[in-house]
Amino acid sequence: MKFIIRAGKLANDIFNPVADYVYNTFGSNSGNLAYQYSVQKTLSTADSTFTPTYYKHDINKNKHLRDINSSYDALILPMANSLGRKDFISQLDELTTLIKSTKIPCIVTGIGLQSDTSGSFQVPGIDNAKQFIAAVLDKSNSIGVRGDITKKFLIKLGFPADRIDVIGCPSLYLHGSNFVLNKQIEVNSNSKVVYSFTPHMPKQLRMAMSKFLSLFNHIRYIAQRRDELAIMLFCGHNTLPKDDNLLITTPSSPLIVNNNARFFTHYPSWINYLKYFHFSVGTRLHGSITALLAGIPALLIVHDSRTKELGDYHGIPYIEAGHIHSEKDILDKLNNISFTKFNTSYKENFNNFISFLHKNSLRTIYDKEVGENRIFDSTFIEYTSQVIKPTIHENTETKIDILSSFNKIQSEYINKLKNK
Repeated sequence: MKFIIRAGKLANDIFNPVADYVYNTFGSNSGNLAYQYSVQKTLSTADSTFTPTYYKHDINKNKHLRDINSSYDALILPMANSLGRKDFISQLDELTTLIKSTKIPCIVTGIGLQSDTSGSFQVPGIDNAKQFIAAVLDKSNSIGVRGDITKKFLIKLGFPADRIDVIGCPSLYLHGSNFVLNKQIEVNSNSKVVYSFTPHMPKQLRMAMSKFLSLFNHIRYIAQRRDELAIMLFCGHNTLPKDDNLLITTPSSPLIVNNNARFFTHYPSWINYLKYFHFSVGTRLHGSITALLAGIPALLIVHDSRTKELGDYHGIPYIEAGHIHSEKDILDKLNNISFTKFNTSYKENFNNFISFLHKNSLRTIYDKEVGENRIFDSTFIEYTSQVIKPTIHENTETKIDILSSFNKIQSEYINKLKNK
């Protein structure tokens, strides 16, 4: 089958990190790479091909969408926390218009509600969400949602329960049906700790997290935001609070100066890098999921509906942000971490995901008559070393290469926009 998929690039494309930044191939947040990679792998049967939408979904402005009905067999839409977000309403509307214009199946492989931990349905863009879901269900047998909170939200909007399938986040199904977590956690001052963090977290949580990280000699922060990548590559800037040392906010941030930040625009490299750490802690959902896929323990700090519903559905060990009063709360949870729920629910969750795809007439590499496509996984074996670190710690030649490539790629990008 010929698929067109919501993505900035194909899963195994490896670009110059500067090009990834300029063209924003990861949709402003590298966590998007996680579920896109897994969905592409799952659907990569011998006769399947993929073309990315490049995150350009306005059918009136983008030539690659105008022949969508004659060129492709299905539109695949891996999504994230796309409902209830004020900053995503215009993108949701573009997708709604695109879906309505198609005559091919349009399959949403996991979408979630953005709300507080109580799962409040008083969120922005309710009418926009209704139009989007209606358009999707007009072109598919069911819609895949991340968890029970999102399903209840869609039912409240008037959509039938039997056409809403809870599938979790597809990123966790990357390793197939028999994935098990059994690594014992090591918590001491010499533990290698990787963490992720979200802007605008409560002061109490930021203070507790800072004290917790100070207990360890070896830490790495995995940045996910595009503006953080700009600072790492060429001393750009962002609008985050300058006093938040858990994030990259300026070129003089401690994470930059001490060379403790890393960024990834190639998903296998991210997974491979985390294999050498003892555990992960953080508020970023795909920061925790990627750690789990690397086989290391991860503690997710739940702070909204999307992190809570996925933590509950998959059995990801978590602690709610409101329950963290000091670093001791994080330590206590880590020392008592358990993957029993994760392991016991994994196979059923995986099978639910595959059943959802079958329900929408999609074949997978896990179907008996198809078999796994080992070619897809070649980049795990051949190329897993694209690790982006702060440019200020590179040698002079590399610094010059990065800056010159930025000027060249940026000029090319601007010319493409002019000639569009």
